[in-house]
Amino acid sequence: MHGSSSIGSGSIGTRLKCIQDTQAQEERQMKEQHARYLDQVREAQQNELKILADKHAAQLQAFFEDVQRAAAQIDAEANALMEKKRQWDIVEQRVHEAMEKLSNSVVKLNVGGRIFALPKDTLLKYEGSYFHAMLSQSKWKPDLDNDAYFIDADPTLFEYVMTYLREGDLSCEGLPPLKKQRLMKTLDYLNLEVLEWDASASVGFGPILGRMEQLRLHHLLALLTPPC
Repeated sequence: MHGSSSIGSGSIGTRLKCIQDTQAQEERQMKEQHARYLDQVREAQQNELKILADKHAAQLQAFFEDVQRAAAQIDAEANALMEKKRQWDIVEQRVHEAMEKLSNSVVKLNVGGRIFALPKDTLLKYEGSYFHAMLSQSKWKPDLDNDAYFIDADPTLFEYVMTYLREGDLSCEGLPPLKKQRLMKTLDYLNLEVLEWDASASVGFGPILGRMEQLRLHHLLALLTPPC
């Protein structure tokens, strides 16, 4: 009996140990499976995170590239505007200089209420003339209203004066004797020495006369011409 009892006890112990070993092995396997599962989950999460990170990185890169392109375009447009402004400033400066030069080189004259404009050099051509004195002395000032120097003369006759100042000769073709005499008085008033006169074009005589001869001739013609 005792022997049977011992054999039974040993058999139970062996079975218990086998069961324990089996349970331990199953636990190890379960732990290993769980560990592998966790590794797979972590790997999947890491892969998903990497995919998301790559996707966001690509989006961020595209965004930054768009920003850089926009910034480059803005810089290009700003540079173009600056260049246009620089060119406009140059043009504006040239216009200002031209206007200033023009204002300094062109003189306006108010002759009997009619405005004439002549280059300053033309008016200064004859030294000692009325215009030379007017422009060389600071006490002579143009009118504030029209920025023109007033001259008390007949504007229709002053056109001949302008022609003489520009071209250096004088023709009175078409002028009646009285107007010719008034023109000579105007020239004398302006202290313009008419050195030559095309008499054939003005009064019908051939030789070129000096100013005093012209005055005498016109005075004689005025006396001989019957009144209208």
